[in-house]
Amino acid sequence: MRMFSFYETLATTIGPVAMIVVNKSSAVMDYPDETRAPLDANHHDVCKFMSRADPNYLSILGALRNTVESLQFQPSSDAVLREDFRRVRDLLGATVTSEEDLCVDPMTVWDRLFTRALRDDGKDRKMYWVLDGLDKADSSKQVVDILTHVAKLNSNISILVFSRPLPAINQEFLLTRKKIHVVDMPLPGNEDDIRVLVADEVDRLLSSDDIKADLADTITARLQGNFLWASLVSKSLDLYDRMTEGILALELDEEKELGRIILAWALYSKNGITIDELSEIYPAEFSLIEDLHPTVSRVSGQLVAINPQGRVQLVHSSAVQYLESSGRGPFIVSATQGHEELLVKSLTTLCDKGMRRKLVALNPPRFLSYASVSWVSHLEAASPASDQVLDVLVRFFNGPFPLAWIQYLGMSGRLSGLREASRALTAYVKKRGKADAHKPPMPHRLTDLALLEAWAVDLIRLPARFGRHLSDTPSLIYECIPALSPATSILHQKYNTNPASRLSVSGVSKQAWDDSLARVSRGPGRLFRLAASSVYLAVAGEPRKALTIWDTELLEELQTFFIGEHIWALTFSDTDTLLACCSVSKIIVWKVADWTVQVSAEFPIREKRVVEFKFDKEDNLMMISHLKRVYRLRTRQPGPVTWEQQDPTLLNEPEVGLERLFFSTHSCVSFDNDCTKIAVAYPSFPPLVAIWTISPARMILRLDLALDLRFRSARGEMHSYTKRNKVVWHPSGTQVICDYGEIFRWNLENDTCQEVKNQTGQPATALACSPDGRLFIMADMKGSIKIYDVSSMSVVWQTLSAKGSITEISFSPDSLRFYELRWTYCNIWEPGFFARTRRGSI
Repeated sequence: MRMFSFYETLATTIGPVAMIVVNKSSAVMDYPDETRAPLDANHHDVCKFMSRADPNYLSILGALRNTVESLQFQPSSDAVLREDFRRVRDLLGATVTSEEDLCVDPMTVWDRLFTRALRDDGKDRKMYWVLDGLDKADSSKQVVDILTHVAKLNSNISILVFSRPLPAINQEFLLTRKKIHVVDMPLPGNEDDIRVLVADEVDRLLSSDDIKADLADTITARLQGNFLWASLVSKSLDLYDRMTEGILALELDEEKELGRIILAWALYSKNGITIDELSEIYPAEFSLIEDLHPTVSRVSGQLVAINPQGRVQLVHSSAVQYLESSGRGPFIVSATQGHEELLVKSLTTLCDKGMRRKLVALNPPRFLSYASVSWVSHLEAASPASDQVLDVLVRFFNGPFPLAWIQYLGMSGRLSGLREASRALTAYVKKRGKADAHKPPMPHRLTDLALLEAWAVDLIRLPARFGRHLSDTPSLIYECIPALSPATSILHQKYNTNPASRLSVSGVSKQAWDDSLARVSRGPGRLFRLAASSVYLAVAGEPRKALTIWDTELLEELQTFFIGEHIWALTFSDTDTLLACCSVSKIIVWKVADWTVQVSAEFPIREKRVVEFKFDKEDNLMMISHLKRVYRLRTRQPGPVTWEQQDPTLLNEPEVGLERLFFSTHSCVSFDNDCTKIAVAYPSFPPLVAIWTISPARMILRLDLALDLRFRSARGEMHSYTKRNKVVWHPSGTQVICDYGEIFRWNLENDTCQEVKNQTGQPATALACSPDGRLFIMADMKGSIKIYDVSSMSVVWQTLSAKGSITEISFSPDSLRFYELRWTYCNIWEPGFFARTRRGSI
């Protein structure tokens, strides 16, 4: 009989490593009549062919033809052949048709092949079987059944099974215990063994002992006991070590500097940088290179390549961790140093006095596209204590350069970068102030930080106040906007007398930016619902029961949907990918990516009004009707969607005591963040608040102020009843904010309450808690707004009474802005203290 053995000859890429998975020595059998044939393929493609003309396909086809031809001319009688086939068929239990083979019970095959041998030959000797990877079997149940049968058949057999502890396998062995003896032996952790392997490879690196120990610990923790990955990582370390040795072997200082530049940009650039942009900002270093692609690869030790789009990129993301942790060679810089260099290069490009002329001629530098927006991310990652960082920031913002920068952002549609720059500057000033706290005071540095802080204030106001105009005519940043800015703003002070200015303004009442950022309206019709995401503002109102979408950066009107009937509620999903609208008779869910309808469903039968409407964490819609019924609508499932009513006993509280209620239902209900609990404020006096879980439907807590003397002991008699009690959840899910004419915070974990300090008893028409949990906001019937600190329950910001009562109020997802509806307007507020006092979310 002839044998053909085929083997792969091309390396297979596994992570950052390219290797032959099954080499020739493992693929061939070394039998006398064996023919060994190479295939031009790697491990993935060795059994795949592009077409019938594929050389690999033709090689295997030729081997098969050769084998058939050799068998065809072997002398053998029909009788011998029939007997041979009969014996093979009996041994294999084969049937006439292949379809019948597929229907054969595996236990039948097992019995035919093994049961007799085990019963007759295995009784006189002890046998040990080892079965590895039970969790990889197509049917672990069938394997366990067969093993159980074997153990019952022959008591001299001991079987050792290795498997991951999957629930289904654990259940099978639990049932098997009733038939045979089973012993569980959890394997001890192998982290120590893996660490020995990793530490041995890491020890070859030319780094300090501390770096080696940290690297070994990090790799061991991430491998999670997987020896295969440990082997691959070890090979990767060895590969990267050889690559860095290639860089260290560079002899020319020019090549070393070029390698350092390329690696720094490959490591720390935000979205990648093209080789043309690098050549523009490093003309001396790139001027003598004739063939860029091989040179970039050589001077970076093969760690960096140029992709088809011409961008410089690392060959694999794992190289970042290696280069930063190994600390090898003079070409490696720390992350903060790398970002500092990229920041300086970016801002230096922006500090071009001829930039406006280049923009007018539509001939900007190629690097400007990257520098104009990416310097912000490099500032956030650079060291705040670096004098070089502060110097380049002051050079840029103290000159005429910001106006050309803003003009370019308007021309390229990137004005949202102004808000990002403002927040980065605010954070930098704060961190720099802390870094300088232990140094002797330097007046010029205080002046520099004041300059940056003033620019942070102006930059955050520009997109909302002038964004639409800057998008249409970017040159207005020179001609009009400095004059229209408040007198104390840095824009007005530095550039109002600019020769390019075409506008002079007198009698301006506002000397400084106020906290009112902007106002949007659809005309004379009243607005009554709003929802805000990080990108869009949705407002519903008259006329024609329309839903209008604005961009939150420039406040440009983007979409208008005419619903044709009253809209009860609006809400965005937590992922900002869906917007849901609940009207009188239907629910519509849009995908905000293209504003196509994802779901359209009729309102549940018998329901007339919705009182709470929210997406859960899986983007399902949760709704509470005015009849206290709770529903779920699955928006992601394919096919028709239907409302699923939750447990009918939910929110059914017969023990409330109707003699205390003005109405037979709640006055306010609120889902918590993940829609697993509901807070209910009843229209009673004294106030009654209850907390329910949805699954199971159960009231878990109740606060009845008629029975609670904590408030009377603290404040005396309570104020009169307002009939509009309100309740909202704190994002932690452990507290609720309640209003009944007095505002208090109820801690559900320890059942304690804390009232607002110096409360006047004015009832709230709107109440909301910020997503980061720091603040909550209240609007009253007079149109006044107050913002409270949650921890101290004291007022931290307020506005005087304004015309028109507020019907709805909402924070932005980043908690740096809030929106309020006041008759025909939606007002956008961005108090400066939001950004100045922001800290980590609760």
